[in-house]
Amino acid sequence: MPRNPKARERVGYPTQKPILLLECIIGLVTDPGDLVLDPFCGSGTTLVAAELLGRNSLGIDPSPEAVRLARQRLEQPVKTSSELLRKGRDAYMQSD
Repeated sequence: MPRNPKARERVGYPTQKPILLLECIIGLVTDPGDLVLDPFCGSGTTLVAAELLGRNSLGIDPSPEAVRLARQRLEQPVKTSSELLRKGRDAYMQSD
């Protein structure tokens, strides 16, 4: 799931994943209140997705800048919406 280069959630980390993707993964394998661990949290996208889904989260990163950014994103989460998800898969299906 490529990120929109103009998405408001984008913070410049080249390996950053979309929050919507991480929400799907986290939602499939955890329950509300579970703990999500990200030992290489970088910008904190996994932590934000976990918090938005009602999960507890723990992030680790050796970079003070990454920790600062992750804390900032947790305080003010930004999630880009998806027109595709809003409309649903069936809206894009073509009939033969």
